[in-house]
Amino acid sequence: MPPPTMFGSQSGGSPGVGIAAYLAYLKTSGIAGRALIRTVQDTGVAVVGDEVLALQLEVSPAGGAGYPVTTAAMV
Repeated sequence: MPPPTMFGSQSGGSPGVGIAAYLAYLKTSGIAGRALIRTVQDTGVAVVGDEVLALQLEVSPAGGAGYPVTTAAMV
């Protein structure tokens, strides 16, 4: 099953529809794994009052080698 093409798209409807479709795709086609939070930094950015944090993770897929990932999250 290919991933949905509407992920994150804001045209043609609610952007949440694309994200929901992508999460559903990952649940059925993704690889199970774990992530360890290595560092958290405040970016100094707020979106509608929610702080944006930079996260450095160590992602370990089931049966595979771990690898570093940097991402952002709103809290």
